[in-house]
Amino acid sequence: MRDSPVPAPAASNPLPRLLSIRVVADLTGLSRGAIYKLAARGDFPRPRLVASRTSRWRADEVAAWIDSRPVSTLRSPNPRSAATVGSEPRSRIRSIPGCE
Repeated sequence: MRDSPVPAPAASNPLPRLLSIRVVADLTGLSRGAIYKLAARGDFPRPRLVASRTSRWRADEVAAWIDSRPVSTLRSPNPRSAATVGSEPRSRIRSIPGCE
């Protein structure tokens, strides 16, 4: 018996990408515990149960949550330290994977 290939999702309705807690924590900068607490309060997307002990988050819901966060003003409490912000050469600044 030959295995049949999995059909590709239709372009108009692609399957959502599912993210592990580790990836969600890396993307948001939140700890695992903070993610679960925020989700329990309704302040963060709730995970989907994909197996008996495995949960995943929809990438589009996590991205929407990130986009909904307010933008920081980055005001420096010390006027002298403001002069050093952004003085790092671009070659030394780490890029975010997937956001080049």
